[in-house]
Amino acid sequence: MSAARSLAILCAAIIGLAYFAASSPETVAAERMATFETTACGDGSRTNGTGVVVRDGTILTAAHPVFRSGSITVRLPNGEPEPATIVALDLAADLALVEVESASASPIEFAIARSGDEVVVAAASTGASRSRISRAIDVRIEEVGGPRRISRIGYELDVNVALGDSGSGVYDTSGQLIGIVYGRNPDGELRSFVTGKGQLAEFLERDVDTSEVFRCDPDQSRVILKE
Repeated sequence: MSAARSLAILCAAIIGLAYFAASSPETVAAERMATFETTACGDGSRTNGTGVVVRDGTILTAAHPVFRSGSITVRLPNGEPEPATIVALDLAADLALVEVESASASPIEFAIARSGDEVVVAAASTGASRSRISRAIDVRIEEVGGPRRISRIGYELDVNVALGDSGSGVYDTSGQLIGIVYGRNPDGELRSFVTGKGQLAEFLERDVDTSEVFRCDPDQSRVILKE
């Protein structure tokens, strides 16, 4: 084999490896991951969470880390901390959208997973790591901040996330979003719970009324909608 042909093959291999690294689900997950800290409305206590940049200026996360917040500070990958504003809440689905001016990403694509599928979880505690869907589930659970019991369809994962990982994105091996982490097994077993694609897509498709503003109400120690 000529030296020129060997060099061409080597260059092609390097380009192929670079493309794989750039397009791997771990890379996609890490590039879309945001972490945040909230200061509670009324008492000043702090909570941490994780989210997914789903389009320019918008982060999808779980509602329960933010719905009692007086302020939210977000850190994007390789970025400085900056303030964020809640623009949509669904306490039944445990989902929230927060607005961050510098967040930049193409619109997220969704997928459906099945039991046994390998996935990537982008969590603040571990970064982007592999896990597996143990089963699809329909959970009866209390609405965030209220006594009403609702049905939440999603997945159970073979992983135990940490405090501050609520809102983490879960991706299939092609880098499409299949869910958002909302809970973990308190007994320490390898089980975490994920809101599925159906509720995520429905939530994101709603029109966000920019005239609606969520503000801290210290008397209620939570964020409420003020027009």
